[in-house]
Amino acid sequence: MSVRPFSNREKIIFILCLFMLGFYAIYYFGYQQMKEEIASQQARILQSEKDLRKYNQILRGENTIQEKLKGYKESFKQRSSDEGEMTKILSDIETAAQRIPIKIINMEPERIKRQDFYNYFSVNVQAQSSLKKICEFLYALEAKPYFFHVDEMRIEKYSIQSDDLKCQFVISRFLIP
Repeated sequence: MSVRPFSNREKIIFILCLFMLGFYAIYYFGYQQMKEEIASQQARILQSEKDLRKYNQILRGENTIQEKLKGYKESFKQRSSDEGEMTKILSDIETAAQRIPIKIINMEPERIKRQDFYNYFSVNVQAQSSLKKICEFLYALEAKPYFFHVDEMRIEKYSIQSDDLKCQFVISRFLIP
């Protein structure tokens, strides 16, 4: 079988077919892929702009957050030695108990635990009063200006005839040295 050369017309048709096939390959593998990549990048840009607006809004509130943080730092700052702070904590508990009034039977300071960036002070307290006054006392200790935490609590009936309860709880406070 012999191969005859293409005529001029067939060469032009063949070149046009190759050109069309090349154009389609460039369109499909170049333009379509680039178009999808551009759409993906635009979606990422829109998400980044949305995040940027959110972070910008947070940054606008930075000064108020810093002021609140300063207030908290001042509230939880240890102003004296460990023994002085423990004495102040015992005094604060007695003051709150006298204001309610609630009868404190016993207060025993526990060992001070030093952590990385704070000191943990705790006191074991035994008290006697009605349930309402005990709740008021605990509420007063957890609110300003004391900011104590009640870690453990045990309540027992003091006697069958009276409404008084005997309670034992561990009150703690974290301070930043």
